[in-house]
Amino acid sequence: MWWGSLDPRISIREVGRRLRVDATTIWSRLRAWQRQGFLLGYSVVPNPTLFGAKLAGGSVRISDSRAKERFFRDFGLVEGAAFAVDQVGPWVVVMFVFETERGLQRSAGLTRRLPGVVEMQPCIPFHCPSTTLVPSRLDWRILETLHADPTGDLSKCARKLGISAKTFARRYNSLIRDCAVWSIPRLDFTQYRGATVARFLVWLGPQADAQRVLTKLEKSFPSYILLENQSGLPDTGSKIVPLLSLFLQMSSTGEVEDADRLIREVDGVVDVESYFPRRSFVYEDWFVDRLEKQTRQA
Repeated sequence: MWWGSLDPRISIREVGRRLRVDATTIWSRLRAWQRQGFLLGYSVVPNPTLFGAKLAGGSVRISDSRAKERFFRDFGLVEGAAFAVDQVGPWVVVMFVFETERGLQRSAGLTRRLPGVVEMQPCIPFHCPSTTLVPSRLDWRILETLHADPTGDLSKCARKLGISAKTFARRYNSLIRDCAVWSIPRLDFTQYRGATVARFLVWLGPQADAQRVLTKLEKSFPSYILLENQSGLPDTGSKIVPLLSLFLQMSSTGEVEDADRLIREVDGVVDVESYFPRRSFVYEDWFVDRLEKQTRQA
């Protein structure tokens, strides 16, 4: 949903094989999503851990829904701005890339000062997929090419770099496998025609066993879209906040209430917040700056 392992170049036949669904069905679904404006495209960015950086996220309350459009423009100017998700109502989820605690606090402070912002919850560093890959000079050039043309033909990308399609594909597959490149879909849920997508933030008590709660939620909601442990990273100096994130498809608001009640009954859960995403945003300036610096040095 957010990062890693999502390959926009994967063939429709391969998607069908993995899901055990006819390829024609996959093709029809993707085309329908694109026509209706739900699937806006993809952004391909390098994993920030390649630069020694981490991710942190929080929620921002906007004074008026009419002020949101300007907020999303202004937020892109904040150093470290990486992702944002508009929610139904006044709240917006924001995510930052940061290399130091001071840098994170500066980015959060600048966000609080943006026009229309009336409240901002503390930014929580959280676990995200990391990579141990040490990119070669060619890897950095491939990453830059992938960012510039997220869904382009691999052979065409290889010709731009002056290498064979086979070499490009081998290195590209290695980058995907080692989670060095994140392919992130840009989605507009206001255009989605189907079940409502709801996100539940599940807050745990200080003594709760997060893995046990995760296992319980997996059993309770086997068809979940995404279930993650977003508890704080202990090596950032920040207080660890036990937090899980759960995405579900709901056919009615009544189902949302039922899910909320079921989650609260799990031992260790102290609070649940439910949100309905409207649109996701990817801000690429931080990634582009680092990529350009690496390719120049290489």
